[in-house]
Amino acid sequence: MTKHPFRADAALAVGCSVWHIGGWLAIGPVPSTGQAALLGAAMCLPTLPLAWRRTRPWVSFCGVVAGYCVWLFTVGAHMTGQIGMIFVMISLYSAARWTARPRSLVAAAIVGTVLAVPELARTAASGAAVAEVVLEGTALTAFLFGIPVCVWLAGNERRRAHEDAARLRELAERLRAGRELNARHAVLTERARIAGDLHDVVAGQVSAIALTARTVEGSEQARLIAATADQALEDMRRIIGLLADGAEEIEPRASLADLDRLIKIVEVAGCRVTGPASLPQGLSSSVETSAYRIIQEALTNVVKHAGPTDVEVCLTQAPLTITVTNGPRAHGHEAESGSGLGMIGLRERAALYGGTLEAGPHRDGWRVRAVLPTAERT
Repeated sequence: MTKHPFRADAALAVGCSVWHIGGWLAIGPVPSTGQAALLGAAMCLPTLPLAWRRTRPWVSFCGVVAGYCVWLFTVGAHMTGQIGMIFVMISLYSAARWTARPRSLVAAAIVGTVLAVPELARTAASGAAVAEVVLEGTALTAFLFGIPVCVWLAGNERRRAHEDAARLRELAERLRAGRELNARHAVLTERARIAGDLHDVVAGQVSAIALTARTVEGSEQARLIAATADQALEDMRRIIGLLADGAEEIEPRASLADLDRLIKIVEVAGCRVTGPASLPQGLSSSVETSAYRIIQEALTNVVKHAGPTDVEVCLTQAPLTITVTNGPRAHGHEAESGSGLGMIGLRERAALYGGTLEAGPHRDGWRVRAVLPTAERT
C-alpha cells in the first residue's frame, strides 16, 4: 500500500469518471442542456466510489455495484459499450485484495449475479426456441460468473502473497532477535565461567601474596606489597562481579591435568583419540582452564556431529596453540543440530588473551584451532 492510498485512489476515480463520460459522449446520443448534469452524475456513480477502494474496500465495492446498477438501467440501456463493467471488476479485485474471505467471496457472487441477470433476461425475451434459450443462457451464466471468479482469484492470491510476505518478515525479525539474544547469552555464560576461573585461581593467588607480605615485619616494601595486593584483590572481585552478573551458576575450575579423564570419556563414546605427547609447562592456572575449556567444547562437538571417528589433540607453546582435528563423520551417524553458541563462548574466552579461535573443514573432517599469544605472559 502506498503512503497515501486515498489520494492515489481518488485520482483513479476521477480518471475513470472522465474516461466514462468521454466514452459516453463518443458513442451515445448528445444530451440536451437540461439532461447533461443528471446524466453526467449517473455516469459518475460507478466510478467515484473507487476513491475508497483500499481504505474502505467493502463500502467502495457496494457503492460501485449500486452505481453500476443505476447507470445500467438509465444511461447504460442506451449504450452499446459496457465500460461500466470494468469499474465493477476493479472494485471486485480491490474487495478480494483488501478484504478477507468469506466476505470477498460474497462480492464475487454479487458481481456474477449483477452481470448475468440482465443478459439472461434479454435472452429469455428474445423469442427464440426454448432449447436455444437454455443453451445460450447456460453459456452466458458460465461466462459471466467465470469472469468475476477469475478477478476474485487474482485479488485473493495477491492478498495471500502479501500476508505471507508479512509473516515471513515477522518470522525473520524474530529469528534475528532470537539469534542476538542467544549469542548474548552465550557470551554472558562464558564470562561467568571465566569469572569462576578468576575467582578460583587469580584471586586466590593475589590473596596469598597479601598474606605472605604481612608476615614480613618491619619492611616498608612488604607493607606496600600487601596494600597493593589488597587493592588488586578488591579490583579483581569487582571485575568478577561484572563478569558473572546475571549468571545462574559458576562451574568449578578445571585444568589440563584433567585432560586424560576428558579423553577417556570421549573414547567411551567410540572415538579414537590421540592426545598430546606432553603438556605445556609454566602456564598459569587460568590459562590452563581456558585451554581445557576449548578442548572440552571441541571434543563435545566431535561426539555430537561426527560420532565415532579419529581425533587428534595437539598443544604447543610460544605461542600457546590448541588444535583439535577429527576425521570424517562416522558412517550412519546422524549429526545433532547445534546453535553455534559454544564456539561463540570459546571465541570470547580466546579473546581474553588477545587470541583467536578458528573452526572449519579440514581435509575430510573438521578442525578447531585456537592461538593464545599473551598466555605466556600471564
